[in-house]
Amino acid sequence: MKIELSIPFLPALELSSNRRRTTHWTLQSKATKKTKTDFALFIQPQLNRKYADVLQNAPYSGRFAVEVTLTFPNKRKRDVDGLVPTIKPLLDIFTGYLWVDDSMDIVHKLTIAAKYEKGIERTEIIIWKDE
Repeated sequence: MKIELSIPFLPALELSSNRRRTTHWTLQSKATKKTKTDFALFIQPQLNRKYADVLQNAPYSGRFAVEVTLTFPNKRKRDVDGLVPTIKPLLDIFTGYLWVDDSMDIVHKLTIAAKYEKGIERTEIIIWKDE
């Protein structure tokens, strides 16, 4: 099983590890909730429309690999490892909806990539379920 999703914006960058040191925890909490809400509004309709047959048996307890590609609109230098905390709210959206838990026993591989495309912000998520 392979699921491909595209969302026309990026996760809240207030969640990046570089900003977490200087952002008050209440603002981080609000950014996390906003990211979950905003992404759920795009992800769940795509899943329901394109993958309704897959969701009939969800949530799954098998093993998953997830690839997240963040497309940035400018060439500003970014540390990919600093983007890791921005991905957590995205994985949380799928918990109970696609997989039973986002622990390492279920989501055993997470790949994060960053790229530049002039004027484009996008988050692409590809999920593979091990058969």
